[in-house]
Parts: sequence; structure tokens; C-alpha cells
Amino acid sequence: MLDDIKKILEISKKGIVIMEDGKPAYVVVPFEDYIENTKSAKKVSSDEEGNYLLDTIREDEKIFDEMIPAMEDIFEDELDIAEKEDVKLLNEVKKANIAKEKERVTDQKKDVREIRLEDLPF
Repeated sequence: MLDDIKKILEISKKGIVIMEDGKPAYVVVPFEDYIENTKSAKKVSSDEEGNYLLDTIREDEKIFDEMIPAMEDIFEDELDIAEKEDVKLLNEVKKANIAKEKERVTDQKKDVREIRLEDLPF
């Protein structure tokens, strides 16, 4: 999903709105744009609205910093799950290949058993 979002952001350059239940729920923007917006918000921090924006930005930065370890844990968990699924799939493929090989060998044994002495050229 992250790769899809990255591709969309490369095209739109402005950001995207993610909808849930027909309503806007999240806004995703490139990190550089987020930083640029926070810098411009810091410039207007001389009045109360600017202070509110600055406090909001600081809180967002704090939340973002707290989210990084959690996101890393999620990614590691997803990788572990993917690896386990890959190993499971490989084991299933191996079992299928072994079963096919056993069947092939069994068929060859049947073919050998069906040869009669009268059929051999002497």
C-alpha cells in the first residue's frame, strides 16, 4: 500500500485525501511539503493563531517522532509474516513436487512390472 501511495504522490505532487465512509479522513502529503508548510506556519507565529499553529505543529512533530518506532515495529512484523508465508508456500511447493516425483516413480514401477518375458526381444 505504501508503494501505491508513493506512486500517487509522485503524480499529484500536492498530496492526496483518503476517504473513509464517504468523508475525508486523512491527508497525505510528501514530507518535504509538510516541512515547508510547518516552516511557513512558524513564520506567522507572532499572533495567537500563529502560536496555536506552532503548538499544533510541535505536537504533530512529537506524535510523528513517537510513531516512528511503532511504524518500524509494524514493518518488521509484516516482514516476519511475509517470510513465514513464503516459507509455508515453499514447503507446500516442495511437498507437491515430492508427491509428483513419488507418483512418477510409482508409474515407472508399474511400467516395469507390466513387461512380460514374451515381449522381450531375444
